[in-house]
This record gives sequence, structure tokens and C-alpha cells, in this order.
Amino acid sequence: MEEAKLSKGVKTGNIDQVYGRFSENIVRDITTFGGTPLFLGLILFAYLLGSSYFDLGFDLLVGFILTIGICVVVRIFYFKNRPKKINYSSFIGKMDASSFPSVHSSRVFFLAPLFASFFGIVSVWAMMYVLAVLVAWSRLELKKHDLWDVGVGAIVGTVSWILVVNFF
Repeated sequence: MEEAKLSKGVKTGNIDQVYGRFSENIVRDITTFGGTPLFLGLILFAYLLGSSYFDLGFDLLVGFILTIGICVVVRIFYFKNRPKKINYSSFIGKMDASSFPSVHSSRVFFLAPLFASFFGIVSVWAMMYVLAVLVAWSRLELKKHDLWDVGVGAIVGTVSWILVVNFF
């Protein structure tokens, strides 16, 4: 039996593959909001905006160091394999292969209250927390973490934000 063709030559039998690749790309795009390049870009952008944003840039820098530092210290003393196990042969590889706590979740749950309090606008607050939840979900969906990993990552990020706004 011949498969019916959709627009632009996509066969109906392949629609699941097309949708699967599309949804996987969306999930990977969402997870980048908790990634190092975006965070470092935000720090640089805050400093490039001028002196009125230097405090924000400093808070971002300290938060970046705190969230990663806390997560690495935990990973040194408590190693937990990712749901999709990663083999490693070095210290950095071991840190990357460990899933607990989620560094992506910690970073995005640091950014959410920081930007919400900096801008003081309810819509920014809502948008940042929706984004934080989506990043945590993306880490689960990509099988990089389980719920425990992203939950503790969210706590690390929130505690890091509290430390930054109160002590730095």
C-alpha cells in the first residue's frame, strides 16, 4: 500500500520522524536558556550596557560562580549517574557525567528571581519562572536528569540568589 504524500513531499509514514526531530530540537533550544554561553552572554551584555547595569552584571557573575561552585562541590562528594549514563575518564568528564544537582536548573532558577526583582514587573516575573520550569522540564525530557536532580538544582539556584542579594 502506497503512503499518501503531504505538502513538500513528506510521507505520512514519516510524519512521526519529522515531528520527533522537531520536538527534540525545541526541547534542546529550551534547555539552552540554562546553559553557560547564555549566562556568560548576559554578564557581558550587562557590562556593555553601561554603569547603570554594573550591579546587575556583578550579581550575574557572582551567581554564575556560586551556582556552578555549589553544584561541583556536591558532585565531588556525591556522584550520581545521569538517566542516560555517560562514560568518563577525567575529573571534568566525571563532573559532566554526574546528574546531581542540575546545573542548568540552578542557573535558570538563579536568573528568574534576579531578573524579576531587578525589573520589578509582574510579567517579567511570570515569564522568568515559566522559562525556569520549561528548562527544568527540558532536562527531564532530554534524560539528563530526574525530578530530584532538577528540584535540588532549583533550590541551589534560589539559595544562590538569596546569598547574592543579601551578601554581595
